[in-house]
Amino acid sequence: MRICECFKSIQGEGLMMGVPTFFVRTVGCNLSCSWCDTRYSMEGGTEMSLEEIMGAVGDSPRVCVTGGEPMIQPDMPELLRMLVSAGKQVVLETNGATDLSQVPDDPLVMISMDIKCPSSGMADRMLKGNLRLLSRKDQLKLIVADDADFDYAVRFLDENPVDTNIIFGPVGGTGKLDWLVSRVLDSGLDARVLPQLHKIIWGDRRAVRGLHGHLHGRLCILAALEDIVNLGGHLFIAFLRNARIDEPSAVMCLYPQFTKAKGGPSEEGPV
Repeated sequence: MRICECFKSIQGEGLMMGVPTFFVRTVGCNLSCSWCDTRYSMEGGTEMSLEEIMGAVGDSPRVCVTGGEPMIQPDMPELLRMLVSAGKQVVLETNGATDLSQVPDDPLVMISMDIKCPSSGMADRMLKGNLRLLSRKDQLKLIVADDADFDYAVRFLDENPVDTNIIFGPVGGTGKLDWLVSRVLDSGLDARVLPQLHKIIWGDRRAVRGLHGHLHGRLCILAALEDIVNLGGHLFIAFLRNARIDEPSAVMCLYPQFTKAKGGPSEEGPV
């Protein structure tokens, strides 16, 4: 399976917002949304076996599988089954344009499915048959940019009623929340309005993420990164947890660009 990155952070979206979560981001997508914020996941990455992915997850109780679009990976249904068998609580982030019939029907699996609105340019790619697979443990997300998007979303929900948790969010994750709240309240919809918590904390930076690559020819998954920054002395100390390193003599030095005159992260953010 082609993996873009693995990292431990907090869940930034939806009903599980704020809880510590291990993220597995796959490479590639079958859509090209105009406002996509993860274009870096469209290519590259590292080839990993399912066993290697499970090893990277380790003892993390919650896993979010995201992308790109995870369900275009042929082995994804099997990975989901392995995660469930290991007792993991799984959130599957999916774009609404791939068949979800092979997703395990299990209480541990939350399907977090999008319905793309017109501003995405992908509204005509949705597979409405997936809606019947959603239940009260799942969530349906509608990301809106303007009144045209919101009106489209209301019509879609009226024409395609679902018994699941409905979440509205603004394009970009944090802007126009007051406008969106007003529109939802005026519409009478039974829906949540939620921001993207990670955007509030880190903006558009990939602020907490792992690294993956090859070390002396052996696959190395650095699953979590904690940093302590002494802004006065520009001291950066990285603690790597859940790392699978086959060379105990290897020394890895990570220096995210904490080099501004007054300290603090650069525009790139921690790697």
